[in-house]
Amino acid sequence: MNYTLKDYENYLEKLKEFSGLNWVKNYLELKVRPNFWTIIEYGRYESSKYRSAHETRMSKMIRWMMDPNENHDLGNAFAYKLMNLLGEDYEYCLHKNKEIKTIAEYKDIDIFYKDLSQRMCLAIELKQHAKEGQTRGGISQLDKYESIVEKLSKREELKAYYIFLTPLKEAPTNEKWQALGYQELIDLINELNNNYIVKSNSPYLKDTQKIIMDFRDELQRTLDVYKKDNSYISKKLTLEEKELTFSLAKEIREDTNSKHMDALMKFNKEGDLNIKELIFLVEDHLYVQDHSPNDEVKILIRKIYNYLSGNKILEVVPPKEYQVKETKTILKPNLLNSYGIQFVKMELTKGKGQGINMYTDDGKDRIYLSGDTKGKFPNDGVQLLKNPKDGSKIISKKLKPRSFELKDNLILEDKIHDKDGNVLSLDQFMEDYLIPALAELSNKRHQL
Repeated sequence: MNYTLKDYENYLEKLKEFSGLNWVKNYLELKVRPNFWTIIEYGRYESSKYRSAHETRMSKMIRWMMDPNENHDLGNAFAYKLMNLLGEDYEYCLHKNKEIKTIAEYKDIDIFYKDLSQRMCLAIELKQHAKEGQTRGGISQLDKYESIVEKLSKREELKAYYIFLTPLKEAPTNEKWQALGYQELIDLINELNNNYIVKSNSPYLKDTQKIIMDFRDELQRTLDVYKKDNSYISKKLTLEEKELTFSLAKEIREDTNSKHMDALMKFNKEGDLNIKELIFLVEDHLYVQDHSPNDEVKILIRKIYNYLSGNKILEVVPPKEYQVKETKTILKPNLLNSYGIQFVKMELTKGKGQGINMYTDDGKDRIYLSGDTKGKFPNDGVQLLKNPKDGSKIISKKLKPRSFELKDNLILEDKIHDKDGNVLSLDQFMEDYLIPALAELSNKRHQL
């Protein structure tokens, strides 16, 4: 997308406005302070796997703090205080204890703590940027993990406890899991520091303290983002400015092409803004708006919709969720006339809006297309169906199933990968593949 100098100037003015917010000032202060977490985080969003990787690192950090056999020399102080939060009696012990095992990613459970000396175990599920998940069979992850823990606890005669850890203390669907928020974890770490760490005789006291307090600051930084009105920044930015944010962040990460960054810096004459961190903060804020690995698919679907729509434009970044009735529109008449397309009405599919339905004027025939959670498009092909469905189906040969892939956030730059790894522009994808597929299926309606 091309931007004018005025566009860059307006964008910078909005960054200045954001920098004046108290919580943003606190965020930037934590970022300036040397912190291990900000170092390992640098280069985020290079792929959709980043968020799960970040949660994995957090799980390993909590596991390290809980394990009395690790080199922090705090015994089971962290687990002791954690059990206190649950209102449970648990004996504090400073010494190492081989009867205690702490495992990260045990049978997909983020953290599993087992103390044979006190006949108990604790499962912790951490969700930072994702919602409580389900298995492929539609079963809650928490139900699945509870079943795993229950079998083990019965076999080894242990009392089982469960924690569902999220930034804002979201309620789990399974009542056996106790909700815990980042604020409680931050308070626990502060108490750990005041009552245990500073009193430690470990020769590595300062190292341990730095590691744990860095983690506390990371939790606070994340909580600051979640506690604020995440719609504020989104509402302030236009669709074009949101896409500019992602383009700027990509330039900063890759440190190669800096076209947008160079243009923006011309207006930062005073040099008083921490431009890079503000851009990452805005990007972070947009991701908090329900970002997940399939968001690139949702963005593509909305860009396809906007390309074809005759009278409505949907918000693309972040991919806003709509009720189906809000997305009902007509296709551009010039497209219908130029390509002989017989499908005149269109709407997003229900739920997350990862697909599009198009209908003939009489509503008897329908075209359906969608992407999957792994970024493949179209996952089941572009389909011609009867409406309502009667089992008959014709799949387009012009745009074959899973022939394109969404990755590396290229869709934010109006680009997409084909299955051979070639990069196409969105216009090329539409004109060479999708629109011909719609025309092809229009001509095959009589075959249904």
